[in-house]
Amino acid sequence: MRQIICIIFFLATVSNIIAQEIPATDYQHPGSGYYESFLSSALKILRTEKSDVGFSITEPPPLLSNAVRRFMKNPLEIPEFLRQILSEAEKLKNSRLLLSLCRLSAFFDTSFSEPLNSSLSPDRVLIINSYLLAESFGKNGDTLFSLAAGLLRDESSLLDLDPYEEYLYSLDYSSYCSSLTEYALQVNLNAHRKAVFELLEIEDLTFFESESSDCPYADGEITKWKDTGAGPIIIGGYSRNTYNIDRGIILDLGGNDEYRLGANKYSVTMIIDCGGNDAYYAESDFSVAGTFGGVSIVIDSSGNDLYMGSYASIGSSIFGISFLEDISGDDIYIGDVGCLGASACGTALLLDRSGNDRYLSKAYSQGCSGFSGVGFLTDLSGNDNYVCKGVYLDKLRFSQRYLSFGQGFSIGLRPDLPGGIGVIIDGEGNDSYDSDVFSQGCAYWYALGCLYDVSGNDIYTASQYVQGSGVHLAVGIIMDGDGDDIYVSKSVSQGCGHDLSTGMLIDEGGNDIYTGEGLCQGAGNANSWSLFIESAGDDFYTVKIPENSRGWSDTRRGYRGTGLFLDIRGNDSYVGIGSDSTAFLRKDMGLFLDLEDGF
Repeated sequence: MRQIICIIFFLATVSNIIAQEIPATDYQHPGSGYYESFLSSALKILRTEKSDVGFSITEPPPLLSNAVRRFMKNPLEIPEFLRQILSEAEKLKNSRLLLSLCRLSAFFDTSFSEPLNSSLSPDRVLIINSYLLAESFGKNGDTLFSLAAGLLRDESSLLDLDPYEEYLYSLDYSSYCSSLTEYALQVNLNAHRKAVFELLEIEDLTFFESESSDCPYADGEITKWKDTGAGPIIIGGYSRNTYNIDRGIILDLGGNDEYRLGANKYSVTMIIDCGGNDAYYAESDFSVAGTFGGVSIVIDSSGNDLYMGSYASIGSSIFGISFLEDISGDDIYIGDVGCLGASACGTALLLDRSGNDRYLSKAYSQGCSGFSGVGFLTDLSGNDNYVCKGVYLDKLRFSQRYLSFGQGFSIGLRPDLPGGIGVIIDGEGNDSYDSDVFSQGCAYWYALGCLYDVSGNDIYTASQYVQGSGVHLAVGIIMDGDGDDIYVSKSVSQGCGHDLSTGMLIDEGGNDIYTGEGLCQGAGNANSWSLFIESAGDDFYTVKIPENSRGWSDTRRGYRGTGLFLDIRGNDSYVGIGSDSTAFLRKDMGLFLDLEDGF
């Protein structure tokens, strides 16, 4: 029996999870050096160079990550950074990607060091890690929980007040941010990384004595189980099982299973499901690979799965590490606020390797980070649909537009708390992205927001502060590889920096369509860098306010920003300013350049 279970475990987990091959795409990106000569030549026309792009930070705020500081100064390094993340996601071992993300989160904590191989049994791992996580918060854990979670959860107050910012300042905002910073600096994030490594080092979940009574945490075919005091360890069989836990370890060998999971707070959860059409339900906040101050991992090998969560769920973390990987199948992810690869002061990853998937959420989600967080959503293949909008009315600007805060977005709490890194990466497939205000490769206040779609005929629909926009000391980028794409937005979009920021849009191929209103398509506003680069294809451009778009910039505070519009190849059509195969300087540091066959 022991050998049979070992064989099953290795076939189901090692073969399906570790040795999973990723379908290769025919598209090959041109590489980081492709743009070097084009950018250098264009910037020389403006009497500047690549080393001048970006902003140095002389007095960084507390909790600002080294990564964000680096990319604010050197934003032209971001395309290669995104390709490296994609390369890690395509590696054979899922643990390698998680390891890389844990290292990335070390930008927030310079004392990071990898633990030695512990060779601990699962029950020892649960108990020791639960102790470490709780200890890392000390006596201020509940206070920090109230501070961090309260702002996210109070939806009714946000909807009742006008404008939105009044809610923030009604909290005694300065005191709030000061307290949050004070307690956040005391948290030992190394405890979370250590917990992740130890979980991934568990090689055998099968060799322990089973409890004699029926398992109170599950219904169905339960092969073995044990209660450790820090959560149960359960092995389920091949038939349909139902699980009810808020912490612990589950290995399910197959069947169409149902998981009803409670909140993960200062605790450890790992679920490995080896097959079947499964349903994961968050019975509370911080659930289904969601955590506050803990570690939560879900790995699903195959099947058409459903993930349903509330706040801070489905691959989300606040002061913790979460990881959700779905290897194959047409999956549906439905979340609320702070979900689907979202984090604050932690690391969160949602990785879907294949299938035609749907991602539905309201705000702060889909590759999103709050203060000092790292949030990733990565989907490697399939025709996918992303929707993020519809809960927080943007009363400051629009009567019928909503704050998305998602799809490759990061935000700090101005003026005291910096943002982090929010990234959404999609591999091959014809995808659609639908959101509203602040989304699709956007960042706000000492933050980095990225959207990278490698190939396929994609549609991007959004409103304002979107599609490669950096806002107030931030960097936002949207990058698309091959395919005939459509970009629809309003203003401060499509490669637009606003107020000491950098905004970039890079499209590497295909016959594309761009529609905007104003301050878009390479518009540098209020001392910002704005780069719009179209590499190839017969493209169509339309803009409603050409006076401040397409290679436009202005002078503020006594010095200039830079706006660069560069179409390298193809026969293009324009509505508004510009025409095919023309070049001209615009006000201050603005350049419009359309080339038919490159430099």
